[in-house]
Amino acid sequence: MVNVESLNKRNNPNEQDPMKIKTLIPTLSCLVAVLNLLNAKDPFLGDWEGSFGDTPGAYRFHIKECYARVIPMGGEGYRVILLPSLDERVPAHFDLMAKRNGDQLKFDNGEFRGVLENGEFEGAVIHDGEWVEFSLSKTQRLSKTLNASPTGDAVVLFDGDDFDNWVPIDERLKEVPWKLTKDGAMEVVPRKSSKHPKTNLRTKQEFGDVYYHLEFKLPLEPENRAQGRANSGVFIQKKYEVQVLDSYGLEGWWNECGSIYEIVSPAINRCAPPEQWQTYDIIFRTPRFDENGVKVENAKLTVFHNGFQIHKDQEVPMTTIPQKYVSFSVEETDEPGFLWLQDHSNPVQFRNIWAVDLENGGKIPEFVKALGRY
Repeated sequence: MVNVESLNKRNNPNEQDPMKIKTLIPTLSCLVAVLNLLNAKDPFLGDWEGSFGDTPGAYRFHIKECYARVIPMGGEGYRVILLPSLDERVPAHFDLMAKRNGDQLKFDNGEFRGVLENGEFEGAVIHDGEWVEFSLSKTQRLSKTLNASPTGDAVVLFDGDDFDNWVPIDERLKEVPWKLTKDGAMEVVPRKSSKHPKTNLRTKQEFGDVYYHLEFKLPLEPENRAQGRANSGVFIQKKYEVQVLDSYGLEGWWNECGSIYEIVSPAINRCAPPEQWQTYDIIFRTPRFDENGVKVENAKLTVFHNGFQIHKDQEVPMTTIPQKYVSFSVEETDEPGFLWLQDHSNPVQFRNIWAVDLENGGKIPEFVKALGRY
């Protein structure tokens, strides 16, 4: 647990801490171990967890658990968010900008102060005029369905070896322009300019009612903002988009990661930090029509993001992409349609993509049924 007096010294570059000098060598080895463990390109980016200490005023926070998200914002700048939970839509304790100084990130705005280094985050916050201390450690939360193996009735759409099951949507592209990575993923290769066709890919197979498993990794793009930050999309039955975006640390609205694009926000923002593999497990039911071709039931989507249910039987009353943006029909139908992945000018990666045809005897995997809500 951090000592406030010590913390004051660490925020004052003119005062030396003799204990810090004595422990320099073990501190460096600790840093290497932490970075190797988390395979982090950025030692500050990501989730942090811990608790408030037994200091005066701490009981006023009602819970001892304490969490933080740290997000690179370009240059030496970082956004630091102190939270009571990572899995609920709750107000932050504090949210501010900090500046990196070598292997240390530190800040002090008079109410919220802290130091991040060596995989540890120590700090304190002011509450009712008293300093309440906390101590956090770097953590990495992986999806429960990461690396899920295809079930016996699955159709494997991409296993890392080739693009045999994929074609470009734009027929002017005679071959798949995306690249295969050394670790078995496909990576978006954006079109060269607005004069060239977008490189969107689609499956050769088409499905009606279907379950999909897929994994994606977002590039770290700290200089980009909003819809320009690691944007792509997963389109079910050609026309219903589950958004892919680096919205780590954002609110999780109707145009952010996990949303049914511009239709409904996810129940909670489960977006992981960039450069970490994430999962979508999606159950889709086509809209239903009567004998006269009149729609009597909307399409429905159940979506699990990183193993947590963010949509359950969510009705989708319309398609999510305007007709003007695509060459194929986006009219609603109960006919099978392809899965497509979007070129939105960012090098997003996908892997381990497979489907279960629910219209022809396929079953939703048991591991999906066992997943709970958030």
